[in-house]
Amino acid sequence: LERLQTALDSSRTVAEYNVVARELDALRDDYLELLSREADLRYQVAKDKHAPKLLLEARQKNAALGLELDMVKRQLEEQKGLASHAQETAAALTAQLGGGGNAAAGIKGPMEKL
Repeated sequence: LERLQTALDSSRTVAEYNVVARELDALRDDYLELLSREADLRYQVAKDKHAPKLLLEARQKNAALGLELDMVKRQLEEQKGLASHAQETAAALTAQLGGGGNAAAGIKGPMEKL
C-alpha cells in the first residue's frame, strides 16, 4: 500500500496517475475483502471454541430432564397404585354396604322399637 501510495503521489503524468490509482483501489478492495474473511474466520473459531461448552450444557440439561422424567414416572406409578387401591377399597365397601344394608335394616328394627 505504501509503495503504491508513494508512486501515486510521485507520479507525473495523468496516465501514470490513473494506472497507479486503479492498482491502489484494487489493492484496497482486496485488503477489505481479506479483512472481512478474517473477521468471518475469527467468528467461526470463537463459535467453535464455545461448542464444547454448549454440548456439555446440553448433556447436563438432558441428564436433569431424564432424572425428572424418571421421578414423574415413579409418581405416576404410585398414583396408579393408589387409584387401584382406592377402586378396590370402594368396591369392597360397596359390596359390604350392599350386603350390610340388610344388617343395617336389622339394626333399625330394634331402634324403631325404642
